Amino acid sequence: MSKKFIFLWLFFIITLVGCFLFIALNLDNKNKEYYKLEKNLEEAASVYMATNDFNLVNGDSMKVDIVDLVPAFADTHDTKNDKCEGYVLISKDNNKVSYKTYLTCGSYKTYKE
Repeated sequence: MSKKFIFLWLFFIITLVGCFLFIALNLDNKNKEYYKLEKNLEEAASVYMATNDFNLVNGDSMKVDIVDLVPAFADTHDTKNDKCEGYVLISKDNNKVSYKTYLTCGSYKTYKE
């Protein structure tokens, strides 16, 4: 193989990796407000569980709509003028309570695992 051919392939691969990295970083920055909203909703769900004296047994889970978390939240669960709907899934396994927010907005949707 000639050095020119190897250089072209190397240049192509580096450019391709750079493009993927650029896209990934931009996507993360674009969704930063949604990630922040998800974290805030998980904290609100924790407060909701404590103030309403809900007790889950191991293996149980419950779904709480984001409008139910805070009564006045109905007008404020949007980000970037993008109205969002969703819920927080609260589950208990091995005496550990976990919270996972699932949002559906106009331009964002939580990836379900």
